[in-house]
Amino acid sequence: IPVEAGNYRVYFNMNNLDAITCTFDARAFGTEEGAAEEEKPEEQLPEGARPINVIMQSAGWETTNLYGWGAKLNFAWPGVAADGKGTFGGVEYCWWTLPAENWGATGVGLIFNNGTVQTVDIADVAFDGDKAFKLGAAGADGKLAYEAIDAPVVKVTYKNEGGWDAVNVYGWGAEGVVFSLGDGPGKPMTKEGDLWVYEFPAEHIGKDVNLIFNNGNGAQTVDITGIVFDGDKAFDNSNAAIK
Repeated sequence: IPVEAGNYRVYFNMNNLDAITCTFDARAFGTEEGAAEEEKPEEQLPEGARPINVIMQSAGWETTNLYGWGAKLNFAWPGVAADGKGTFGGVEYCWWTLPAENWGATGVGLIFNNGTVQTVDIADVAFDGDKAFKLGAAGADGKLAYEAIDAPVVKVTYKNEGGWDAVNVYGWGAEGVVFSLGDGPGKPMTKEGDLWVYEFPAEHIGKDVNLIFNNGNGAQTVDITGIVFDGDKAFDNSNAAIK
């Protein structure tokens, strides 16, 4: 192999026998830790990648852990405790928000547990969106069955005490939180009886956000800040006063 005279550490890569490579690294010669670390290009996330919420309908455990393998998960048993717990649609859930670098992974494995009791392996999960599960009965091995369910939504209601003909909700995320309802006046709410309703998808569960309700024609509430989507939220003049 022709090479310029000098001192090198030589690396053979034989992982692919059809394309064996040989590298001469002068920077690594005589060092203890081998080749100088090369700068790696920043890994590009797939289009549409975002954090993923893994959600479990509460089993009443004091502590609920998520253990997993595949994707970018690197949990030691029994895994990590839930990021939060809250009630959506009258049902209690707990959730874990996984980084966007896991988006698009397939063949992921999950286990819910409380440190003692656990589910069977939940295999071949595809991280193409938020995932929600409900636990079932224990089998002969003592491990709990599971069922994939529709992810809950965050139901936000507003009591229209100003008598507006229509109500919109506008919002933005707290510092470092990705959350937007577009340009003002935001998204139209739907009238249900005496309340106006907007349902936020599961990807927003656990987020720290700010909201404004308005009629799209200049009338609005004050900025309602520091809201955490840890359950369904209800607003009226007591906590969303009109300017």
